[in-house]
Amino acid sequence: MASPTISPVASAPASSGPPNGTQLATYSFQLPNGYWAPLGLTAPTRAQLTNQSQLDIQYNGELYFGVNDQVLALPNNSVPTYQACANNNQIENGGLGLNAVRGTAFCVVEGRTIAGVEVGSVNDNPAYVVLNVTIWQYT
Repeated sequence: MASPTISPVASAPASSGPPNGTQLATYSFQLPNGYWAPLGLTAPTRAQLTNQSQLDIQYNGELYFGVNDQVLALPNNSVPTYQACANNNQIENGGLGLNAVRGTAFCVVEGRTIAGVEVGSVNDNPAYVVLNVTIWQYT
């Protein structure tokens, strides 16, 4: 009796995640004056806001950014898009602060994602900003 023939099974290559430009999340949140927040795949919770350690973004009259984040300026009153962020070379110094006025738009490159952020509104009393955030895949 002939022995059965075993054919190798072709395996699919391991996926490295969604293609660049895939929208992973969109949300808005309030960032109180003096606090830092992470920019991730979900809106930061109140428990994630801190005035003790640097995260991705801080509101302190202006917007400041974590030391490991690359911040790219966009024209004011523009809507951040993946293409605008990915093709942008206007790197900002996050330590200097960006104006926190309605319509300020920028991108934050972090690891394998880009966050497009726009200031939706600014409140004076109590002081906070509303940030509109879209996260895209970026490798």
